[in-house]
Amino acid sequence: LNYLLFPLSPGDLEIPSIKVTRDRETAFTQPVVIHVTRQAVPDGSGTGKQVFARADVSQADLFTGQPAVYTLKFFSSAKLSGLEFEKPPEFRGFIVKQFKKQKNYSMTINGIIYGVTQVNYMIIPESAGRFTIDPAVLIANIVVSNRQHSPGFDSFFNDSFFNDPFFSSGMSKPVRVVSNPVTVKVCALPAYNGKIK
Repeated sequence: LNYLLFPLSPGDLEIPSIKVTRDRETAFTQPVVIHVTRQAVPDGSGTGKQVFARADVSQADLFTGQPAVYTLKFFSSAKLSGLEFEKPPEFRGFIVKQFKKQKNYSMTINGIIYGVTQVNYMIIPESAGRFTIDPAVLIANIVVSNRQHSPGFDSFFNDSFFNDPFFSSGMSKPVRVVSNPVTVKVCALPAYNGKIK
């Protein structure tokens, strides 16, 4: 049995000994201690990471009813076997429409080649105020293999971003990827005074 664990607090977290019984025989697992450090707030830079996500908007200052484009980019320098949302971006205070076609391309950052998958959403604010679009959370399965090969960038240009299997079969390890939050300031439309300049 395999379990995917996400720590909820920092510190030394212990998984206690587990009792297992089969055919009237009983065994106990060894307790496991996991040291968890406090995670820094993601800045979206992803410098030096195999996988990371970055979010931004085409314009951060809007009027009510004025459309803008929210862009979520997933970067990977590793070969993946799967990718899915744990928590998609939430657009509270906006009317949202996702663009049907995603963009796939490669990009070099600090000498590292990343495959990039970009998803765009049109967002339209419904009221004035200051709104924060919370980070998107994804689970990426990084292929772990004894076979030596270079990452195949055909993997980054699959027909669908979230298909499973994504690129490759084999042993993999899940990695939780969190994008950065995005803040948008929305102003009310000025009152119409009946005059046209």
